[in-house]
Amino acid sequence: MDSFGHITNYSYTPVDLDTVKIPKPDTALPIEEVKKNITTADSIILNYVEEQPEEDGRNSENIKTKPVLRYDLNDFGYHAQTGKKVDQKELTSVQSKPMETKIALHPKGQTLIARSEEEVKQLLTKLFDINGAEGTLHVDQPFNFPWQKESFYLEYRFNTEDGQVTAYIITDRKTGQVYSASLSTNREQKKQPAKITKEQAFTVARDFLETYANSSTTELELQQDTFEESEIPSWVDKSKLPEKTDHQNDKYQFYFTKLHQGIPVRDHSYQVGIDKQTGKVVSFYLFTPSEKVELPDSQNIATKEQVLATFINHKPLKLKYIWPWYMDQQAPAPLLVYAWDNSDGFGYVDALTGEYIKEPIDQEDE
Repeated sequence: MDSFGHITNYSYTPVDLDTVKIPKPDTALPIEEVKKNITTADSIILNYVEEQPEEDGRNSENIKTKPVLRYDLNDFGYHAQTGKKVDQKELTSVQSKPMETKIALHPKGQTLIARSEEEVKQLLTKLFDINGAEGTLHVDQPFNFPWQKESFYLEYRFNTEDGQVTAYIITDRKTGQVYSASLSTNREQKKQPAKITKEQAFTVARDFLETYANSSTTELELQQDTFEESEIPSWVDKSKLPEKTDHQNDKYQFYFTKLHQGIPVRDHSYQVGIDKQTGKVVSFYLFTPSEKVELPDSQNIATKEQVLATFINHKPLKLKYIWPWYMDQQAPAPLLVYAWDNSDGFGYVDALTGEYIKEPIDQEDE
């Protein structure tokens, strides 16, 4: 469905239920018994958000925001017959083990600015060393939602005449501050083994952020996912799985989230891509705050037990079926689970007050 409410695609794949052993609802534990077991520490997560919308912003481009420290639900439901928490590995299509590493940073806080096409060309030369390359710079008009008079961004695209190099830069329409940039080439050496190690690439990425990360970012969390073949569900026919390939095998990708008092700041993140052949930065995303934000202190906040009780009071648990997939293979039968009912929207618990806050509607989710 597009933003105007028009259906653009529809598909339906019927299942022969006569051949599937589906768990019956009357085998589920009483819901009150399941609620008693919702006490695990990983059922909720604590995050900062620097720019939390305070109200429904569908009718305004000037959405008011504020910094918050919030608890969110962090589970996929509970097995109806046992009350045990559903493991994410039971539902995700690709099994990977998340790894998080804390990194100290001493940012210089330099900004990248490009207010005109000429400045964009100069910046491309500075970032990606394409000085002297003959090509054309285009200004793409990003898609506007119906409630927007114009996009907040400008997208620039540079193509060389021989079609071997393409570069993109996205800037703030008003200030010219650069949000992201990327470089892609049609080199045959993409297929060659990496010339630099991931450790060497990480050093380059960290140095890049030392220069351009926001000056308030003194501690980061590096997120990495490691594929674990042992975690493939037992019902998967491994002989039918495609060969493992690195779909981004030309570069190492590093994803970072700012930490404040050791707690992730969910909307303050960075991404840096390093070419495996040259060891140079070929893509990045930089968080650019609209204004300086003072995050609340994390001392004397609501306990996890209090927060879980608040969620239970505001969000009902309902029986539903979830049918797991792995790649293009479907599990032999669905799971019967108690899952949080989000039909009335989403919400979080303010960690400072313990109050349940209904999430304002995100324009782009409409």
